[in-house]
Amino acid sequence: LDIAFTLSADAPVLGERVVADLVLRHRHAIAGETIELPDFAGFDVLAVHERRRTIVETAENGAWRQIAWRWLLFPTRSGPIAIDSIAWRGEMIRSRTQRGRFAREIAPPAIDVAPAPNEAGDWWLPARNVTLEESWSIDLGTLSAGDEFVRTITLTAENVLASQLPTIEPLESR
Repeated sequence: LDIAFTLSADAPVLGERVVADLVLRHRHAIAGETIELPDFAGFDVLAVHERRRTIVETAENGAWRQIAWRWLLFPTRSGPIAIDSIAWRGEMIRSRTQRGRFAREIAPPAIDVAPAPNEAGDWWLPARNVTLEESWSIDLGTLSAGDEFVRTITLTAENVLASQLPTIEPLESR
């Protein structure tokens, strides 16, 4: 049996994306399995995949059954944030006569979230590759008074939630 929990960063900035991976590995069938996952208090959470069951082959250890989770965590407050422990219990079945109960628990490390920079003011976007684009429903060279058209403004930012993006207010039109 093997249980592993990893984080892509242990000291992110407020709102910065942290990738959390949980992998449970076992060789034999399990009966009465229970898995207790953390609730990730202090984070906005986006699940990438949950309970993805696969078989992983390794040259030195043969085939392993694997259960994996991946979450994108976005800290909602600065300071240390503890992540609840993860528990895995059940009965391993090697054969009809070879069975054994097991209980594994892992306590993920706390994450020390840095505050937004002072110069950020009331608004902060910890994103990479931010772009702002506009498009028009008609060619502006052929625009005449009274023509109806649609202007579309698109804000794109990597590694943030849509709720972190600002609302774009159009300028007053005449």
